[in-house]
Amino acid sequence: MSQSVIHGELDVKRSLLDAVLAGLIALIVFGPIVGIVLNGYSFNFEPHRLVWIIIAVMAGRLLLSLFLQTAPGRRVLARFDGGNDGVYVRPLGYKSNLRWLLPLMAAIALLFPFVATKYLLTVAILGLI
Repeated sequence: MSQSVIHGELDVKRSLLDAVLAGLIALIVFGPIVGIVLNGYSFNFEPHRLVWIIIAVMAGRLLLSLFLQTAPGRRVLARFDGGNDGVYVRPLGYKSNLRWLLPLMAAIALLFPFVATKYLLTVAILGLI
């Protein structure tokens, strides 16, 4: 951890770098899905939609990075930084709170083709490819 964060100052340069990297990742992830609108067998490039999403991601990452450098943010981070890093052996019969997630995702995937429009199906197929 840098000296400025230890003494309570915000490392704005690091936060800006985090925001720029988050924006680049958002461009890579959302660019083909949001920036390209299919029109039959052709497509239209919609840069304004993509720009707004990238701006939102960058602003959110900047605010999150700055918050995590404050005293309340460090307390939030401390909850995730435990000394028991590694493999956990759960007791027999342990049920995770996320045990419903996989069946829910499978049900949504099975029902999606029946409720989605042709446009949504085409975008989903393009995203999966």
